[in-house]
Amino acid sequence: MHSQWNAVRGQYSWLNFSSAANYSTRTAQYRMYRASGWETLIRRPEHDPRDGILANAPRRLYHPELQNVALASDQLPRIDLITGHQARSMLRIIWEQPASAALASAEITASPFALEGNNVTYPQPVRLIATLQRRLPIANAVVQGEVTLPNGQTQLLTFRDDGVTPDALADDGRYSALFIPTQDGAHQYRVTFTNPNQSAAEVYNGLELAPPPGYQPDDSLLSPVPVGENFTVSAQATIVVNGVRSDDHGNDPGTASLLNTDNLDRWGHIEQPGDRDLFRITLPQDMTIVVRVTNRAAGMQPRLRLLATDGTTPVSALSLAENYPALVYTARAGSVIYAEVSHVDPIAGRSLYRISAGLAIASDGLNQVYIPLVKR
Repeated sequence: MHSQWNAVRGQYSWLNFSSAANYSTRTAQYRMYRASGWETLIRRPEHDPRDGILANAPRRLYHPELQNVALASDQLPRIDLITGHQARSMLRIIWEQPASAALASAEITASPFALEGNNVTYPQPVRLIATLQRRLPIANAVVQGEVTLPNGQTQLLTFRDDGVTPDALADDGRYSALFIPTQDGAHQYRVTFTNPNQSAAEVYNGLELAPPPGYQPDDSLLSPVPVGENFTVSAQATIVVNGVRSDDHGNDPGTASLLNTDNLDRWGHIEQPGDRDLFRITLPQDMTIVVRVTNRAAGMQPRLRLLATDGTTPVSALSLAENYPALVYTARAGSVIYAEVSHVDPIAGRSLYRISAGLAIASDGLNQVYIPLVKR
């Protein structure tokens, strides 16, 4: 949706997704998906960029049937009913009344949740997001977190809203924390927000606003709204973890985990110093694949290698970029290779990553064309 807040003033053209015809790069939609709303809806999620904001975001839902009603590239979005339809009399838009300037803690709510849901299977980590909001999300609050483990012990958790991993976007009112479980069972997470210095503010960051046709963005309309009093708001969530083990992926060809060429991510841990994770890849057809390591966290500095069928001999592969651990490999149908992930520091442990393989996606950069500049 473009912006329900602008539609309050009668600008109902804001009540729709952006299309290629009215697409703006000055939006969170662009920063996240590099495509308009409609283009994103009909694109398979595995082709979304994996860098930037989406590096720590969950995979979105996908409804392929939307392709049947998608807009053409030159077609503007519209909300008016098709001629001959009589359903408008059944439509009622009820706007929430703006809150008064005087705030109370009861008006502010907090909600923690895990991106993987209430049941997490190792080696998935527990990626927590705690939202704080009144009418809009609230950023710059003081936040404290903790987790009670199945054995009764309590650990402190660091929630952050500064755009640094595991947080996706700075100052958007979504406070993120990462927890790597070491025990099976129920984990009780608790988060408390306060505003002792009155630094908190309602913000528009992360609302994915996109302009309606002909609209010129006015950044002054999106300025933060200060929260002028202290408050204390707490919330909690229970997440059940299962499948914790000492080593998530095998270290040799006989115990290697299967990695399909469908660009779907698999989580991995470097559980102890010197650990290596091995993944078996079978090419279903003659193809060029990209094997990439993303979503690095907990100090992960990956070393990625492609190995021959013996799981030991390195094969020649093209490295995409120094700061993007991804390798390009071309082979015939039925070929088997292994992807090896380890830490560049042999004494490092307890680090986290995701690995995927398949045809090139947007963030791989293989479709970019560089034209030399000729000065005369």
